[in-house]
Amino acid sequence: MHRNPLIFIVIFILLFAQPMFVYADLQSDLQNEIDQKQAQIQELEKQIAQYKDMVRNSQNQSNTLKNAIAKMEAQIKKLESEVRLTQTKISQTSLKIQGLANDISTQNLALEKQKNNLTQIIQAINEYDQTGPMELILG
Repeated sequence: MHRNPLIFIVIFILLFAQPMFVYADLQSDLQNEIDQKQAQIQELEKQIAQYKDMVRNSQNQSNTLKNAIAKMEAQIKKLESEVRLTQTKISQTSLKIQGLANDISTQNLALEKQKNNLTQIIQAINEYDQTGPMELILG
């Protein structure tokens, strides 16, 4: 029996060369959010550095009540910024985990689809192999 290799090549291409666009937009959105979180992190780190300078400057000045209050306010702002920084980093890490989970899900779906396609191809090949010459001619 002579098999048509073109059929197998087409089936192979359809099976293994399927583009995965299902999660492309979701991944792009996640990456944008991750980039935004990174920008927020950089801004918060910059603020923290400024507040540290303010605290340092306040410490260098005389210990008047006004300076003590300014020092405490600067420390409060620094601590608040550090809390926001930590929350933003946690949020960014969460988004990265979500992106990885989406990648895993996409790969699992692709593998399941390829497994089903392989099953169908094997069944088709089996049926083709069992077809007699007369059935092929009368076809």
